[in-house]
Amino acid sequence: VSTVNLPIGCHFDAIEALIAQGKMEQANRILTGFERQIPADAIAPRIQIARFMAMAGSLDDARVVIRGVLKLDPSNEAAKDLEGKLNR
Repeated sequence: VSTVNLPIGCHFDAIEALIAQGKMEQANRILTGFERQIPADAIAPRIQIARFMAMAGSLDDARVVIRGVLKLDPSNEAAKDLEGKLNR
């Protein structure tokens, strides 16, 4: 299923549904592909991707994404909060 041209909220709705269904591997594949497609400076979507990666059990990938966000915006409170949760 290709979701490349859908609005960002549709991507996240689909990913959330996959996670709710326990389809973690599929969710992570989509998240990884989506993360590669969005602009590097798209901070809010990257934070959400990291959250979903964590929910789907890909903690290492989530940490990599959130570290990238913090390199772009070291004072981003949402990113710092999520980093703290990921490092517990």
